[in-house]
Amino acid sequence: MKTLLALFVLFFSSSVIAEQQLNIYGFTSQIPDNYIILKEDDMDDVTQFIEDESMDVSAWNELKSQFSNEETVTIYNIDYLSSEFMHNINFSYSPGEYQNFTNETLGVVCPYFHNILSEIAKTNVTQLKCDISSTPNILGNSIYAEHYGVLPNVASIQYLFWVNKNQVITATLTCIYDDCIKDRIVFKKIMSSIRQE
Repeated sequence: MKTLLALFVLFFSSSVIAEQQLNIYGFTSQIPDNYIILKEDDMDDVTQFIEDESMDVSAWNELKSQFSNEETVTIYNIDYLSSEFMHNINFSYSPGEYQNFTNETLGVVCPYFHNILSEIAKTNVTQLKCDISSTPNILGNSIYAEHYGVLPNVASIQYLFWVNKNQVITATLTCIYDDCIKDRIVFKKIMSSIRQE
């Protein structure tokens, strides 16, 4: 995968402009020039990664079956192309019936996030934060969550939001916890730039 990304950057670096527009799932967002956008039609690469890392594939397969119509778009920070771990942001959608996220919702969603990530990682992932947010402010509230330890020293920062009454989006920043400040700022800007089509 890393070789594919390196080749992708080499072949297409001349077409990278100061800011790109991501246009997916009924919304648009601005992406900085040091990120590349890769659209994935299936989750096979993620499954392979989980197997390679000796994580719990059965928990992952169960999660995948719940989101069988889910598609993923991932953007990679090319500044980490030669690093052991590439910082990335992924967007996925799932069909569902709209419900406004409230403080009562947190009592269900926050433990769910924690439990499923802990099952996949085969360790007790730490939930650092799980709150109601107004970002990106398309349709009702969103949920903002931070987790630590899905992989050693890795942070997972997520927004769960509705793009319409039948489609919920999960946006996740994955980065090395101690080297995540710039990516957090970029992630917040990307999320704040989201506009419904």
